[in-house]
Amino acid sequence: MRNTMKVAKWEIKRNLKNKSFVIGLFLTPILMVVFGFLGNLMGGDTPDNENAKIYVHDELNTFANLEAMVEQYKLPFELEKTNIQEADVEKKLKDAENTAYFFIDNRAFNGFPKEVSHPQGM
Repeated sequence: MRNTMKVAKWEIKRNLKNKSFVIGLFLTPILMVVFGFLGNLMGGDTPDNENAKIYVHDELNTFANLEAMVEQYKLPFELEKTNIQEADVEKKLKDAENTAYFFIDNRAFNGFPKEVSHPQGM
C-alpha cells in the first residue's frame, strides 16, 4: 500500500509538470461546453411544441383511421383534409414550413399481389 501511494504521487507530479497535460486538463471541459453551446444555438429555430401540419388528400376514406392513430400515439401532427392536386403541391410548399402533403389513393396498393399464398404447414 505504501509503494502504491509513492507511485501515485510520482505519476501526479510527473503529469502536472507536463504542459500538455495541464492544458488538456482545463481545455477539454471548456471545449465541450463551447461546442455544446454552439450546437444548442444552431439546433433549429422551430419551437419544440410546434406541430407539423399535414394535409391529407384521401380517396380511400381512411382519414378517420389516420386521425385516430395520431391521437392514440400522441404524434405531433395536425391533420387536415384537402382536395389539392399533386401538380399544385410544389407551389404551396415553397412558402410553407413544417408542412407536408399526403396522398392516399389506389396507387399505394398497385404492385401488391392479389392473392397471398402461404407455404405448406403454416
